[in-house]
Amino acid sequence: LRMQYNPKCHEPKWFLVGEDGIERPMRLDEIQEYIDQENKRLERDPMRSFDPKEINIRMEYKHCPNMILIDTPGLIAAPRI
Repeated sequence: LRMQYNPKCHEPKWFLVGEDGIERPMRLDEIQEYIDQENKRLERDPMRSFDPKEINIRMEYKHCPNMILIDTPGLIAAPRI
């Protein structure tokens, strides 16, 4: 998730990068549905619970910082030293 400050954006705008590399505007509920469908697709294949394909989302809004968040699937706790 790439959050991007945009002082002209009074409502959050969401974008999803497709498999073709093109960024397309979407509603938040559409992005949530896309992620749910991807999770269901991976659950159907018992040998492949992870996919190297990234899900790239960008959000613009006047009340957010410039920040990139990366989800690490399967990481549930910090390693013990």
